[in-house]
Amino acid sequence: VRVPAGAEIVIEGRLLPGVRETEGPFGEFPQYYGPAGEHPAIEVQAIATRAKPVFHTIVPAAMEHLLLGAIPREATIAAHLQRTCPTVLDVHLSRGGVCRYHLYVKLRKTQEGQGRNVIMAAFAAHADVKQVTVVDEDVDVHDPTAVEWAVATRFQAARDLFVIPRAQGSKLDPSADDGVSDKLGLDATMPLDRDGFTYTVVHVPGEDDPDLDALLTDERYEF
Repeated sequence: VRVPAGAEIVIEGRLLPGVRETEGPFGEFPQYYGPAGEHPAIEVQAIATRAKPVFHTIVPAAMEHLLLGAIPREATIAAHLQRTCPTVLDVHLSRGGVCRYHLYVKLRKTQEGQGRNVIMAAFAAHADVKQVTVVDEDVDVHDPTAVEWAVATRFQAARDLFVIPRAQGSKLDPSADDGVSDKLGLDATMPLDRDGFTYTVVHVPGEDDPDLDALLTDERYEF
């Protein structure tokens, strides 16, 4: 049997037709145990290793498990959303949403209703996503405090929240009904017809690029 020259461990065997063995339960990304299931069995015939083999694995339900799923999913979701709405600027699957279920989307809104379209497109982009929050381009979607601030100050539930009941979700979500899940959308973007003052963010002059040399040599601060 030909195997990769760099292999650490090689397990040789044959699949047994029609034979199933119980596998699991395993720790899964939602940080709960997934159910055990019947899966094909292999009859191991030989095991070969290097002199001191290294066995690579990940810690289940830990951050490395979450991030391994989040990074490719974010890229896939971003590409899908940008095809339907080119003014989508960034996406982030939050850690609190186990890097699968809660999605933050940064949008340069050009038309009212666009936020809702993006939310529905995100649900279609990946079935695991169950909550989508859309924010404006001045909000960092990688900062959960910034996203919560946008929801706190730019969102009204009766106007900006909608629920899609009984959609396809994740079978590993313990709150779902065998993978059937409700979806929640939050449009936390500012209205386009806002006046020039209501949503003006407080800004202290010079805070972004302070001249420390000038401050340190200012005679007013000598003692």
